[in-house]
Amino acid sequence: MYTNKSFLFLIKAGLFLSLFIPLIVFNSSFFPFITGKNIAFRVIVDVVFALWLILALRDPLFRPKKNWLTYAIGIFAGVVLISDLLGPNPVKSLLSNFERMEGWITIAHFALYYLVLLSVFTTQKIWERFFQTSIGVSLITAIYGFFQLAGVITINQGGVRLDATFGNATYFAVFMLFNIFFGLLCFYRGYTSPLKDKTRTFLIWYSTVAVVADSTILFYTATRGTMLGLLGGLILTTLLIAIFEKEKVALRKIAIGLLATLLIASGTLFLLKDSAFVKSSQSLGRLTSITLADGNARFMVWGMAFDGFKEKPIFGWGQENFNFVFNKYYDPGMYAQEQWFDRTHNIFFDWLIAGGVLALATYLSFFGLALYYIWRRNRGFFNFSVAEKALLTGLLAGYFFHNIFVFDNLVSYMLFATLLAFLARTGNEHTKVVGGDREVSADIINTVWIPTVVVVMCVVLWVGSVRPYVAGQTLINAIRPQQLGVATNLESFKKALDIGFARPEIREQLMQVALSIQGANVDLKYKKEFADLARAEFEKQLKDVPNDARYELFYGIFLNRLRAYDEGIAHVKRAHELSPTKQTIMFELASAYLTTSVYAEALPILKRAYELEPRFTEAKILYAVGALYAKDTTLAEGLLSGISEEALANDDRLLSAYINLGDMTKVISMWRSRIAQNPKDGQARLSLAAAYLQVGRRSDAIKEIQAAIELNPAIKQQGEFYINEIKAGRNP
Repeated sequence: MYTNKSFLFLIKAGLFLSLFIPLIVFNSSFFPFITGKNIAFRVIVDVVFALWLILALRDPLFRPKKNWLTYAIGIFAGVVLISDLLGPNPVKSLLSNFERMEGWITIAHFALYYLVLLSVFTTQKIWERFFQTSIGVSLITAIYGFFQLAGVITINQGGVRLDATFGNATYFAVFMLFNIFFGLLCFYRGYTSPLKDKTRTFLIWYSTVAVVADSTILFYTATRGTMLGLLGGLILTTLLIAIFEKEKVALRKIAIGLLATLLIASGTLFLLKDSAFVKSSQSLGRLTSITLADGNARFMVWGMAFDGFKEKPIFGWGQENFNFVFNKYYDPGMYAQEQWFDRTHNIFFDWLIAGGVLALATYLSFFGLALYYIWRRNRGFFNFSVAEKALLTGLLAGYFFHNIFVFDNLVSYMLFATLLAFLARTGNEHTKVVGGDREVSADIINTVWIPTVVVVMCVVLWVGSVRPYVAGQTLINAIRPQQLGVATNLESFKKALDIGFARPEIREQLMQVALSIQGANVDLKYKKEFADLARAEFEKQLKDVPNDARYELFYGIFLNRLRAYDEGIAHVKRAHELSPTKQTIMFELASAYLTTSVYAEALPILKRAYELEPRFTEAKILYAVGALYAKDTTLAEGLLSGISEEALANDDRLLSAYINLGDMTKVISMWRSRIAQNPKDGQARLSLAAAYLQVGRRSDAIKEIQAAIELNPAIKQQGEFYINEIKAGRNP
C-alpha cells in the first residue's frame, strides 16, 4: 500500500508537470495549439485530485485550510454551473467544443487545481521552486520566439506577431506577463537572500535572463493590451515601493528612478509616435496608434453584451452562448468586422454575459481578496516585504488591464489559479480545515473511498479527455482525403457523430464536405449519402439548439446550394428573425430570392440592409443589384454614383444584373474596364466579343477574339471558327 509520502510525491510531481503544458502542441489534432494543452491539463488535474482526495482522507494535514478565496472560487464555480444549466445550450456550456475546449469542465478543473495547490504546497521552498520552474518554461518559449523572430521558425498565425507554442500572440503575451513578474519576485528573493552562495548567484542571473527574454518577446507579440498591462503594472509597482518602503532607502531610491524612467520613456514614445523610427516597428506602431477608433469594434461588441445582460441580469446566458446575444443585438456598424463573435473580448463582460452579476461579482472578488491577502498584516510563512507586495499588486493590475481587452485561456487560468493558491496559502489566518480534521478509518478508505474515487476519475477522464481526443482524431480522418475514397470519409463522420462530443462543429464540417463533393468527380450515390446525412444531422442540430441564427443561416445556405430553395429560404428567413439587423443574413435571403426570380421580395430586404448602415459599400452595391433586377435603373445609378468605375466593373453580380436588364452598353463598358485593368485577360476579351456581337458590332467582336488568340494560342482553332462564323453573318 502506498504511504502518504508516496501519494504526496506523485501529487507534487503532477503539479510540476502541469507547468510544462504550454510547450504541448498536437499537430495531429483539430486545433493543434488548444486540444493537446487542454487534454493534458485535464488528465493531470483529474489524476492529482484523485490522489489528493485519498491523501486528504487519510491525513487531515493535507486538507485545505478555510479561507475566503476558497469560498469565493467555490461560489463562482457553483454560480457558473447554474448559469450553464439554465442557458440556451447547456451541453456546449458544460463541455465546450474543439475550438475552445473550455466550458464548465475547465472552470471545475481550475477550481480543483487551485485546491490541490493550496493543500499540498505548504512551504516557502516549494512555492519558490514552482515559480522558478514556471519561468524556466517561459524561457524555453522565449527561445522559440527568438527563432521565430529570426525567421528560422515560421510564425504559426502568420504575420510578424510571435506566438511560439501557443498559436496565438495574445495567449503567448499573457503567459509572459505572469512569468515576468514571477521572475522579478524570484530575482528579488535571490538578491535579498542572506545566503551568499552559488545557488543565490545562479538564481539572480537565471531570473534576470528570464525577465529580459520574456519582456523582449512580449514586446514582439505586439499585443497592445498586455504591453500596456505590463507597463502599468511596473509603474504601479515602483510607485508603491516609492510610497511605502521606509526601511530600505536604497531600494526606494531605485524605485523612484525606475518610476521616473518609465514615465519619461512613455511620454517620449507618445511624443515620437509619428516618427519614422516608431512607425517602422510593428510593436511600437501598434502601441502608439491606439485610439478610440481602434477600439470601436470592441465598444460595439460591449454595447451588444450590455443589451444581452439587461435581458438576463442575474444568471446570464451560460458559457459559450455569447453568439445568441451577438446575433440578437447585432450592431450593423460591425459590417467590416468578424461576423460571428463568440466572446466579447473583455473578460468582465464575458462573465457578465455567461453568469450575470453573480458570476462577475465573485470573479472580481478574486482580485479584491488577493489584494487583501497581499497587504494584510503578515501571518503566513512567506513574510512579504514591501517590494514583494508591490510586485504582486503590479501583477494583478497588469493582468486585470490585459483582461479588459481579451479573454482568458487555459494557460492564463492555470497561472491565475497558481497566484490565488499562493496568496491564499501565504496569507491564511485560519487553522481549521475544510471538512474538519476527523480521521477516516483505513478500512473505509480502502474499501469504499478508493474504489469510488478511481471509478469517478475514470468516468471524468473519459468524458472530459478521452472522448474529445478520439472525436477530434476521427473528425480529422473525416475531412482528410482518403486513399479508399469518400466512403471512408462518410464512415468517419458517422463515427465522430456517434462519440457525441462537439457535434455542432462536426456537423458544420460534414455540411462543408457534402457541398464540396457535389461538384467533384464522385459517385452520385455518395453525393446523395453525404447530402442526406448532412441534412439529417442539421435537422437534429436545429432541434437540439433552437433559435441559433448562425446554424439556421448555415443550413439555409446549404439547402440553397443544393437548389432546395423553398426549404433554404425558410431557414434563412428564420435566421433573419433571430438576427434582424445582420446584413450578411439579409444578403443571403435576397440572393436566394434573386436566384429564384422573386425580385419583389429581394428589393425591400436589400433596402433595409442598406438603410441600417449606408457606409457599408457591399450593402449599397447589392441594393443597386436588386434595383436593376427590379428595373429601377434610376435608383441603381444613384446608389452606385459614389463608387469607382474600376471597383464596379469587377463585380460579377452587377454584371449579371445588367445582362438580365439587357443593358448591353453598360455590359460592354464593364468588360472594357476589366480589360483596361488587366489587358492579358483573354477570357474577358472573349466575353466582350460576345457582348459586341449582341449589339451588332461584328468587326469589334472579331478584333477581341483575335486579341484573345494572341494571348492564348491554345484557343486558336476555336477562335478562328468563331471568326469565320461571324464573317459569314452567323452568330456562333
